[in-house]
Amino acid sequence: MRRWLLAGLLCISVAGAAWAGDFTREEIAIMHNAGVKMALVGESKAYVIPLDIAPDRLVKTEVLNFSGNSVVTVPDWLAKFTQVRQLDLSNAGIKAESALLNALGSMPSLEILDLSGNRLFASGGSSLAAVWGKLPGLRHLNLANTGGSVSDYGSMAALTQLNKLDLSGASLSSDLSGLGLKSLPLERLNLAKSGVSGAPLSALPTATLGELDLSGNSAMTIEAEYGGMFAFPKLAKLSIDDNTTVPEGLRKNIRDRDPAFKAAMAESNKRYTLNSNGTVTDTKTSLMWKQCSEGQSGDRCSGDAAKYKWDDAMSKFRSGVSFAGYSDWRMPTREELQTLVYCSTGTSTLVRSDATSCGGNYQSPTINQTAFPNTALSWHWSSTEKDMYAWGVNFDYGLNSLGHRNNVSHVRLVRSGQ
Repeated sequence: MRRWLLAGLLCISVAGAAWAGDFTREEIAIMHNAGVKMALVGESKAYVIPLDIAPDRLVKTEVLNFSGNSVVTVPDWLAKFTQVRQLDLSNAGIKAESALLNALGSMPSLEILDLSGNRLFASGGSSLAAVWGKLPGLRHLNLANTGGSVSDYGSMAALTQLNKLDLSGASLSSDLSGLGLKSLPLERLNLAKSGVSGAPLSALPTATLGELDLSGNSAMTIEAEYGGMFAFPKLAKLSIDDNTTVPEGLRKNIRDRDPAFKAAMAESNKRYTLNSNGTVTDTKTSLMWKQCSEGQSGDRCSGDAAKYKWDDAMSKFRSGVSFAGYSDWRMPTREELQTLVYCSTGTSTLVRSDATSCGGNYQSPTINQTAFPNTALSWHWSSTEKDMYAWGVNFDYGLNSLGHRNNVSHVRLVRSGQ
């Protein structure tokens, strides 16, 4: 009798555990047919959930990917994945409803969460504020293009391990304090096209940020106080638009820290040989340049560069100019002048079918300043003309373009270098 009773209790206990935590065959079939991917502990690559997987194994899933499936309504059984560390529900057509909030609240081990591409708050979706306190280990959070406001997302101050956050495409405002980001250890923050305006940096964790994207927003001002070396001690990448005012000190700090800038500058420096006579040899093109623009002098190119109308410049500098023991200095062609453009980001943008400009957060002037110090942030003429126009290069942003010959611009001379 005792043996039967113990056996009965054991059966009841096992049945109860299966009912509470295991998946049904119908639920497994739904996920399998939809192509939902999973990975168990120790597995490096996610794969479609097998139709014959044992329910007690599925419960131990650490990576779960619903991305691209039209989930629309989050099933209640999603909450059974209590051991998930990485969850991808991007572009699934879901909203911030109770089923989603309950499921996320049952995943205390979650480290990576991707909800991007869902209009979570359409038709009155619930705020996510209550969820964050249940995800103590969350490190990466992607809320891109979810359309929420500051109140929809709520304070994230409880996410004390969060180091990567994407809020691009949101509907934020000038006051970001309600997001609770100031005390978080964020290293990468994307606020592109999120409606941010004004001066939002006071609400951000400036001490830890290494990457910050503020592009695609209304006019913003980054106050002068953020130009000091201690304001953004780790920031190495800042994405902004031309309508954003940035202290030059901050631009310089970013350039000095960014490995890409350092590598590009080192490569550029190796290209030029300073000849100690006011000339510079470009080892890549074999051209020899005057280190200073016309009107400047000395090893630091002191003084203001002179300006000339194109016809006047050609009359004076077309060819046969003497300097540093050579008598064959001349105006450079368009192609020769363009070789001096140095985009410190390593990227350029096509602005027309025949013209490019530096792209990204490049340093200005867009020329190697070790080889060519104190270069004016303005246009320099080439000898290449087109009707009443001539080609020139603007070393503020590296643009080559046509200008009317009656305009006044600077001149830097070149010789073939033999």
